[in-house]
Amino acid sequence: MRKFAILLVTAVALTLGTASAQSFSAQYDTTQYAGGAIGLPITGYYGVSDLLFEGSDLRFRVGFMPFWLSSVTVGADILFPLATLDDAGDFNLYAGGGPSLGFGLGIFGGFYGDLTGVVGVDYRINDQLSVFGEGGVGVAFRSAAGVGGVGVAPRGALGVLFHF
Repeated sequence: MRKFAILLVTAVALTLGTASAQSFSAQYDTTQYAGGAIGLPITGYYGVSDLLFEGSDLRFRVGFMPFWLSSVTVGADILFPLATLDDAGDFNLYAGGGPSLGFGLGIFGGFYGDLTGVVGVDYRINDQLSVFGEGGVGVAFRSAAGVGGVGVAPRGALGVLFHF
Protein backbone atom coordinates (compact mmCIF):
# COMPACT_ATOMS: atom_id res chain seq x y z
CA MET A 1 0.00 0.00 0.00
CA ARG A 2 2.86 2.35 0.77
CA LYS A 3 4.35 1.84 -2.71
CA PHE A 4 0.94 2.56 -4.25
CA ALA A 5 0.63 5.81 -2.28
CA ILE A 6 4.12 6.94 -3.35
CA LEU A 7 3.34 6.09 -6.99
CA LEU A 8 0.01 7.94 -6.83
CA VAL A 9 1.53 11.10 -5.33
CA THR A 10 4.41 11.06 -7.84
CA ALA A 11 2.09 10.60 -10.82
CA VAL A 12 -0.24 13.38 -9.72
CA ALA A 13 2.70 15.72 -9.16
CA LEU A 14 4.08 14.91 -12.63
CA THR A 15 0.67 15.37 -14.20
CA LEU A 16 0.21 18.77 -12.61
CA GLY A 17 3.65 19.84 -13.74
CA THR A 18 3.36 18.76 -17.36
CA ALA A 19 0.22 19.63 -19.26
CA SER A 20 -3.16 18.81 -20.82
CA ALA A 21 -6.51 20.23 -21.86
CA GLN A 22 -9.58 20.81 -23.78
CA SER A 23 -9.57 24.22 -22.05
CA PHE A 24 -9.89 26.04 -25.34
CA SER A 25 -13.36 27.01 -24.05
CA ALA A 26 -12.42 30.56 -22.97
CA GLN A 27 -12.28 31.97 -26.50
CA TYR A 28 -15.76 30.55 -27.22
CA ASP A 29 -17.42 31.71 -23.98
CA THR A 30 -18.25 28.15 -22.86
CA THR A 31 -17.20 26.57 -19.58
CA GLN A 32 -18.56 23.01 -19.73
CA TYR A 33 -18.67 20.14 -22.19
CA ALA A 34 -20.09 16.64 -22.47
CA GLY A 35 -19.56 13.94 -25.05
CA GLY A 36 -18.50 10.45 -25.86
CA ALA A 37 -15.75 8.45 -27.49
CA ILE A 38 -15.10 5.06 -28.96
CA GLY A 39 -11.84 3.47 -28.00
CA LEU A 40 -10.26 1.70 -25.09
CA PRO A 41 -12.69 1.84 -23.25
CA ILE A 42 -15.92 3.25 -24.73
CA THR A 43 -16.27 6.43 -22.66
CA GLY A 44 -18.67 9.23 -21.76
CA TYR A 45 -17.23 12.60 -20.62
CA TYR A 46 -18.27 15.67 -18.66
CA GLY A 47 -15.74 18.48 -18.24
CA VAL A 48 -15.46 21.90 -16.64
CA SER A 49 -12.88 24.53 -17.67
CA ASP A 50 -10.82 26.52 -15.13
CA LEU A 51 -12.37 24.71 -12.16
CA LEU A 52 -9.12 23.87 -10.34
CA PHE A 53 -6.48 26.01 -12.09
CA GLU A 54 -6.55 28.78 -14.66
CA GLY A 55 -6.22 27.22 -18.12
CA SER A 56 -6.95 23.67 -16.95
CA ASP A 57 -9.92 21.36 -17.33
CA LEU A 58 -11.32 18.88 -14.84
CA ARG A 59 -12.88 16.07 -16.85
CA PHE A 60 -14.95 13.23 -15.40
CA ARG A 61 -15.40 10.01 -17.34
CA VAL A 62 -17.39 6.77 -17.24
CA GLY A 63 -16.09 3.91 -19.33
CA PHE A 64 -17.27 0.49 -20.42
CA MET A 65 -15.29 -2.36 -21.98
CA PRO A 66 -17.63 -4.66 -23.94
CA PHE A 67 -17.56 -8.37 -24.67
CA TRP A 68 -15.30 -10.80 -22.82
CA LEU A 69 -13.27 -7.94 -21.28
CA SER A 70 -16.43 -6.45 -19.73
CA SER A 71 -15.73 -3.85 -17.08
CA VAL A 72 -17.14 -0.55 -15.88
CA THR A 73 -14.87 2.29 -14.71
CA VAL A 74 -15.24 5.83 -13.42
CA GLY A 75 -12.42 8.33 -13.39
CA ALA A 76 -11.27 11.91 -13.65
CA ASP A 77 -8.52 13.76 -15.50
CA ILE A 78 -6.84 17.10 -15.07
CA LEU A 79 -6.00 18.45 -18.52
CA PHE A 80 -3.74 21.33 -19.56
CA PRO A 81 -3.15 22.87 -23.01
CA LEU A 82 0.30 22.28 -24.50
CA ALA A 83 0.13 24.17 -27.79
CA THR A 84 -2.19 25.71 -30.35
CA LEU A 85 -1.49 24.12 -33.71
CA ASP A 86 -3.13 26.72 -35.97
CA ASP A 87 -3.44 30.51 -36.18
CA ALA A 88 -7.18 30.55 -35.43
CA GLY A 89 -6.75 28.63 -32.16
CA ASP A 90 -9.17 25.86 -33.15
CA PHE A 91 -6.65 22.99 -33.22
CA ASN A 92 -5.10 22.28 -29.79
CA LEU A 93 -2.63 19.83 -28.31
CA TYR A 94 -3.25 18.88 -24.67
CA ALA A 95 -2.01 16.45 -22.02
CA GLY A 96 -2.84 15.35 -18.49
CA GLY A 97 -4.19 12.34 -16.72
CA GLY A 98 -5.80 10.93 -13.64
CA PRO A 99 -7.09 7.89 -11.76
CA SER A 100 -9.84 5.37 -12.55
CA LEU A 101 -11.66 2.87 -10.37
CA GLY A 102 -13.78 0.04 -11.67
CA PHE A 103 -15.16 -3.43 -11.48
CA GLY A 104 -14.62 -6.22 -13.99
CA LEU A 105 -17.66 -8.18 -15.09
CA GLY A 106 -16.18 -10.69 -17.55
CA ILE A 107 -13.33 -13.18 -17.35
CA PHE A 108 -11.24 -10.55 -15.55
CA GLY A 109 -13.87 -10.02 -12.84
CA GLY A 110 -12.80 -8.15 -9.72
CA PHE A 111 -11.79 -4.67 -8.66
CA TYR A 112 -9.63 -2.45 -10.82
CA GLY A 113 -7.75 0.82 -10.39
CA ASP A 114 -5.34 2.73 -12.58
CA LEU A 115 -3.41 5.94 -12.91
CA THR A 116 -2.88 7.01 -16.52
CA GLY A 117 -1.58 9.93 -18.52
CA VAL A 118 -2.92 11.05 -21.90
CA VAL A 119 -1.86 13.26 -24.79
CA GLY A 120 -4.44 14.38 -27.32
CA VAL A 121 -5.49 16.79 -30.03
CA ASP A 122 -8.78 18.65 -30.18
CA TYR A 123 -10.31 20.44 -33.17
CA ARG A 124 -13.05 22.96 -32.45
CA ILE A 125 -15.52 22.82 -35.35
CA ASN A 126 -17.76 25.63 -34.06
CA ASP A 127 -18.92 27.20 -30.77
CA GLN A 128 -20.74 24.06 -29.62
CA LEU A 129 -18.89 21.14 -31.23
CA SER A 130 -15.37 19.71 -31.22
CA VAL A 131 -13.75 16.40 -32.13
CA PHE A 132 -10.73 14.90 -30.40
CA GLY A 133 -8.33 11.98 -30.40
CA GLU A 134 -6.13 10.95 -27.51
CA GLY A 135 -3.95 8.13 -26.32
CA GLY A 136 -2.10 7.26 -23.18
CA VAL A 137 -0.75 4.67 -20.84
CA GLY A 138 -0.39 4.15 -17.13
CA VAL A 139 -0.19 1.68 -14.29
CA ALA A 140 -3.09 -0.63 -13.39
CA PHE A 141 -3.85 -2.51 -10.20
CA ARG A 142 -6.18 -5.52 -10.48
CA SER A 143 -7.67 -7.99 -8.03
CA ALA A 144 -9.03 -10.35 -10.70
CA ALA A 145 -8.77 -14.11 -10.45
CA GLY A 146 -5.63 -15.31 -12.21
CA VAL A 147 -4.56 -11.85 -13.46
CA GLY A 148 -4.34 -9.83 -10.26
CA GLY A 149 -1.47 -7.49 -9.50
CA VAL A 150 0.22 -4.61 -11.25
CA GLY A 151 0.01 -4.18 -15.01
CA VAL A 152 -0.14 -1.74 -17.90
CA ALA A 153 -3.24 0.43 -18.44
CA PRO A 154 -3.60 1.60 -22.07
CA ARG A 155 -6.09 4.31 -23.05
CA GLY A 156 -7.23 5.59 -26.41
CA ALA A 157 -10.23 7.52 -27.71
CA LEU A 158 -11.75 9.17 -30.78
CA GLY A 159 -14.70 11.30 -29.76
CA VAL A 160 -17.03 14.26 -30.01
CA LEU A 161 -17.69 16.96 -27.39
CA PHE A 162 -20.67 19.31 -27.12
CA HIS A 163 -19.78 22.62 -25.41
CA PHE A 164 -22.18 24.74 -23.37
